Amino acid sequence: MRLVVVLTTGVILSSCTQQPTTQGAPTMEAYRSLRMLQGATSVGVSFQRYGELLQSFSGEVLILRDRATTPADKYVADAYATALSHYKDSYDLWSEKVDDAQYSWIPKGNIAVTGKVADIVQRQGIPTDPLKSPYVQGWRMIPETWVQRLWQRGESATASADSVILGKKHVS
Repeated sequence: MRLVVVLTTGVILSSCTQQPTTQGAPTMEAYRSLRMLQGATSVGVSFQRYGELLQSFSGEVLILRDRATTPADKYVADAYATALSHYKDSYDLWSEKVDDAQYSWIPKGNIAVTGKVADIVQRQGIPTDPLKSPYVQGWRMIPETWVQRLWQRGESATASADSVILGKKHVS
């Protein structure tokens, strides 16, 4: 009798917790890597550490895309690939922000829209403002807060996929 009560209690307790339901190892590794990246961005992360976490997440997403066989895993892989593009664009903006700090004519708290940043601005639909400077004409800039805004876009892109992993949403 005691064994039955213990087993029944264990089954009830385990069904009440929010355990990931997608069993594929690549999906779980990508989920874990994503959560590490999101956890770091929520509490503060250095540029170097962010790059390391981004590389890890990128690798896990590539493996997941290669090995996804179920509709749920494919759904997660697509959502994570979208999120990865937001996180990568954020990394590139952050890199340019660090580089732009050497130029006194770029207003503090802004990133000049040139080269790679111009591509990101177009791809992400980021509004720009004119950069007023006696040194350059016709340049544009964006607020450096777009680094964090792209993190938010990455989180939004994965919310539905995380629901699939946690068994709250089903994909067929």
